[in-house]
Amino acid sequence: MKELNLRDIFRLSSGSENAKASLIQRLEESQRQVSSLEHQLSVERAATEAERRRYQQLEEQLRERDREREREHGRESPLPQIVSSATSSPTMSVGRESASSLPWAVVSTDF
Repeated sequence: MKELNLRDIFRLSSGSENAKASLIQRLEESQRQVSSLEHQLSVERAATEAERRRYQQLEEQLRERDREREREHGRESPLPQIVSSATSSPTMSVGRESASSLPWAVVSTDF
């Protein structure tokens, strides 16, 4: 009887060792995935930051160009109008256009 108990204990111990090894493997794989995702996130953050800096540089170049034009021609800078109209559509709608200026519009006076 004592031998049976030792075998059962060995079997249980062996089973728990296998389970422990499996859990360790899963944990290590999860840690590799986390590390990979953290690296990917840092790369994406760096790219986003570079894009933001590029956008700011381009914006500053536009402002400087407009300041130079203003000095040369004595006009106001068009940048505020561009920025303020950034939410509107870049194409003109027919509602803003008068009918007489449309090439395909024919106004009939015969009633």
